[in-house]
Amino acid sequence: MVVLALVVACGSGVAYAQPDNEAEAKRLYQEGTKHYQLAEYDQAVADYKAAYQIVPKPLFLYNIAQAYRLAQNHELALRFYKNFLSAQPAASNRAEVEEHIRTMEEAIAAKARSAPPSPSPSPVIPSPVEAAELGAQADGAPAPAPADGPRPLYKRWWVWAGVGVVLVAATTVLVLTMDGGGGPPSSELGSHKVFE
Repeated sequence: MVVLALVVACGSGVAYAQPDNEAEAKRLYQEGTKHYQLAEYDQAVADYKAAYQIVPKPLFLYNIAQAYRLAQNHELALRFYKNFLSAQPAASNRAEVEEHIRTMEEAIAAKARSAPPSPSPSPVIPSPVEAAELGAQADGAPAPAPADGPRPLYKRWWVWAGVGVVLVAATTVLVLTMDGGGGPPSSELGSHKVFE
């Protein structure tokens, strides 16, 4: 008897909760429709999805697909149009939905064709030194020394030694030829004494 009373109470509780769910779903649907009419498609989708979570009516799937289509999100629009037809195979607007599906598939294919090809990774060619080190690591044998090719002039030691000698000589000549007088150099403009 107690179990029967609990089952009846739970069943009546579900019956009382149902109108509240319907009212909340209807409110979300109305909010979503307002957003839809204002071209605020992301908010419309969010409201329609929330309503569908409460009351899973297939027309919410259609509304979600429409909002995604108008937001140019072809992949999600295609998915929700197909979900709608799966949930409502005998839909009165089936021909229209199938046309939308074809349009979305064409748009997705066109986007894939117009997208630039993804760059293929270029092969990494190691320098001779890296190649020699990699070879030594791979088989354990010592790597052959890299071939000596012509090095640029600025990388040779004797060039820099010569530059240093020239600079030292030029500095020495400059110091020895300077006027050794202790006063300031004379000027054609004259000088003015600032301090006495």
